[in-house]
Amino acid sequence: MRRFAGRVDHPGLTPEANRKRSETRRAQRAEELAWERDHPEPVDRELLMEEVKPVLARMSAQALSRATGLSVSHWAKVKKGERLPHALWLDQLRAFALAGQVSERTSRRDCVTHSPRERH
Repeated sequence: MRRFAGRVDHPGLTPEANRKRSETRRAQRAEELAWERDHPEPVDRELLMEEVKPVLARMSAQALSRATGLSVSHWAKVKKGERLPHALWLDQLRAFALAGQVSERTSRRDCVTHSPRERH
């Protein structure tokens, strides 16, 4: 994709690609809002971030993307300290890290968490 950088014919800038990106972000935002409804108490994202730093250090941005469904560029910025993700994604990583289930091979399917009402 680097060969297309800055070009008008970049495949990531087509109407179809823009539509898919929009749909993906809309679904992610719905997940974030559902998480907020299930966790009405205030959340210290910076504290959560401290808890998942070991996970971030040992996983690539690509692996984090596979685990959460968020973009590689998003996780690259998180790893550089340029962005702080929503608490949902930090909570997912923390839960799976504590269970020893997050690795370079982790996929989003492995990281699906349930709301407190759904846990047994």
